[in-house]
Amino acid sequence: MVITLKIKNYTLLLTVADNGWCKVCLDTGLEKINLGADSFNIFTTRIKDFFESLPNREFSWEIEGVSVWHVTSLSENHFSIYGGVKDNLFYLFFQSADKDIVNRIILTDKERNDFLTDIKNCIYNMHIESDIKKVPPMYIPPWCQN
Repeated sequence: MVITLKIKNYTLLLTVADNGWCKVCLDTGLEKINLGADSFNIFTTRIKDFFESLPNREFSWEIEGVSVWHVTSLSENHFSIYGGVKDNLFYLFFQSADKDIVNRIILTDKERNDFLTDIKNCIYNMHIESDIKKVPPMYIPPWCQN
């Protein structure tokens, strides 16, 4: 299953396997950057927690003059995501395994809240779908089947 999450002019593409493993790709409109993979629940919860806890966090260091902290790291391609706040704008930095910042997304408070709503809905809907998969199919006797 592929889940698309719009974040400003970008799209996060989450390809989720039946076991919950999630490959994460950032579509910039010009290119698709395969960031790596993690458990769907871990990745989405860390992104959600980052946006919920802003700006009430202590920051670890600076990237491009923005005070940031680590949001999450992904397996496979080993990208890391850092986030921070500066001048009432919310930043996400995408760092490659080579330590290069390959992209950044800057959000207003409204854009942050819109994305936070989308990620919460995504988590909720995924839990509902996984609960549905756990329900055994109902037995329908052959004489009742069409």
